[in-house]
Amino acid sequence: MNPVVPITLRLDPALIVSLTTSAGDLGMGLDAYVTELIAQHERPVRGIEADHVGLIADFIMLALRVRDEGRFDENFTLNVFRTAVAAPRMRAAYERAIGGDAYAPNLPGKFLLNMSLAWHIRNAVGASTKRDANGVEMRRRVENEPIEIYTLLQEARLPIAA
Repeated sequence: MNPVVPITLRLDPALIVSLTTSAGDLGMGLDAYVTELIAQHERPVRGIEADHVGLIADFIMLALRVRDEGRFDENFTLNVFRTAVAAPRMRAAYERAIGGDAYAPNLPGKFLLNMSLAWHIRNAVGASTKRDANGVEMRRRVENEPIEIYTLLQEARLPIAA
């Protein structure tokens, strides 16, 4: 049996009523129903990660190298993607994974893979997301790039001294 971690959610009362009704219609408790909804949402991303472990590892190592070269800024995710597709071997692996040209927009599977890669890039360097005055994560949309939308970053963790 997997360990269970309790969490607290603040939800709109109408949403709770709707979720409870949907759970009841399926003969499930609310906690089991919400857990299944989250699991259904996460499966595609985790499946992509399982299919592309080597590519993800390469992006993580590249992110660490780019950070160590002093190239961290708010556009770090975009910079790592640009660096990756500038390297022939990484570009070929990335294009196999997305099923087309690195710069092609709207390829099936590209959005989820890019989302996963961006998450791993951010976490590899210990960066936090940049937020506006209202606390909302700041994102940037770009064209003619391997990633079309990304979250701006700040405060990368320094490399561990040997």
